[in-house]
Amino acid sequence: MAEGGVEDVHRAVVAAHKAFDEGLWQKISAYERSLIMLRFADLIDKHRDELAALESWNSGKPYEQSAKFELPSFKRLFWLGDKIHGLTIPANRNHYVQTLHESIGVARQIIPWNFPLIMLAWKVGPALACGNAIVLKSTKQTPLTALHARKLFQKAGLPPGVLNVVSSYGPSDGATLASHMDVDK
Repeated sequence: MAEGGVEDVHRAVVAAHKAFDEGLWQKISAYERSLIMLRFADLIDKHRDELAALESWNSGKPYEQSAKFELPSFKRLFWLGDKIHGLTIPANRNHYVQTLHESIGVARQIIPWNFPLIMLAWKVGPALACGNAIVLKSTKQTPLTALHARKLFQKAGLPPGVLNVVSSYGPSDGATLASHMDVDK
């Protein structure tokens, strides 16, 4: 596995900003984004055995746990793309609260070694559904599923630069990503 470094983090942030500022991802509707996310969910089914094997190699857990329990949960978390819309909630008799789910820009996401597939879904699914671009750092112990998920997202039609994955040992590039001034969230 190639180890990413500080320069790789900078390149990923630049690519994410370009995708967000100049690309179509945050400009298209939540419905259109959801179609790509649903295509990704379909690809999860088609690559089920491969993803379960990678998750088992990643973390040392039994294949059956990855295939029967984690992959279905992982897939469900990408069905929320069409659930992004504003809500109006009564707060009291004279006031209402309105919620909006909007894109912010470039989101930094660092996933831990335990449950890497589920952690990726918890972070990537909502951020993509809202139209953000992502720089995701996977750990040195469990990079395989994050890299494969990125490849499947590309196959599903996710525009270039929207999801960037840097896999590495952490201290220098993790600190660079955590403190990067061009990251919005």
